[in-house]
Amino acid sequence: MKSSLVPAIAVPPASPAPPGEPAARKPTLGVLGGMGAMATVDFLRKLVEATPAERDQEHIPLIVRFCPEVPDRAAALAGAGPSPQPALVAAAVELAAAGAQALAIPCNTAHYWYDALCAAVPIPILHIVDAAVAELQRRGMSPPGRPKGESPSAPREGSPMFPPGRPKGESPSAPREGGPVSGPVGLLATSGTVHAAVYPQRAPQLRWVVPSAAELDKLVMPGIRAVKAQRLAEGRALLGAAAEALVARGARVIVLGCTEVPVALDPTADAERLLGVPLLDATAALAARCVAWARHGQTPVPQGSA
Repeated sequence: MKSSLVPAIAVPPASPAPPGEPAARKPTLGVLGGMGAMATVDFLRKLVEATPAERDQEHIPLIVRFCPEVPDRAAALAGAGPSPQPALVAAAVELAAAGAQALAIPCNTAHYWYDALCAAVPIPILHIVDAAVAELQRRGMSPPGRPKGESPSAPREGSPMFPPGRPKGESPSAPREGGPVSGPVGLLATSGTVHAAVYPQRAPQLRWVVPSAAELDKLVMPGIRAVKAQRLAEGRALLGAAAEALVARGARVIVLGCTEVPVALDPTADAERLLGVPLLDATAALAARCVAWARHGQTPVPQGSA
């Protein structure tokens, strides 16, 4: 299964060390992971793939804290479980004490507690929403404004299921090949991320299209649970149906805003063969942002972010 975005995220080329000379040591990145397990492995793979390295010494030093003990983030936000904040803060402090010079968290819903984590550690935390929005901007995303009074997360009714296949170019909302993407941005994310408005609050300048309550209950959350249980075919069918519903409501690009989602949906093949709109992998965007930080100290905040 391919992991690149459509198109691939650009990382500036590095100047290799002269033959026989050691590569300059890069700063150490801390990864607060384990939410979920396969999603963290997917992030680490994409981090390696995004790094322009020809030998081991040119990769980014990592300290990975795998935290499956963190309470369920979506359940906490629904009032159905304990807060993960103490466990998240403890892990972040541990990573900083171990020598991490910046943190990445390959879990979108965990970014609800971003401010608390930033207050707990003296090092930067690279925000996954910033990374995804920066990639949308790099692609020329310039969506129309949101109608006055409309909630950024208010869904509309109507959601046809994921079809077995649609000929390429049949979708009326498919962007021109190689052209800029513009229009409403679909968000395929957990119920916690959607209800807490993690993306709209960080990027209110975009017009977001999110799953309805029924789609979250019947498609998105069961699909994410299937991925966590390594039932990838089941997860792909459910998450694909949810993505198709976002397209039906006008999404011109879909952000895969849960790190389990790109484990099941291929950002290249599924976008082209089934949906007719680009799929933007927030996991890969975060990996590219981490590479830029490690190589150039680049941690820009997209315009409009808080």
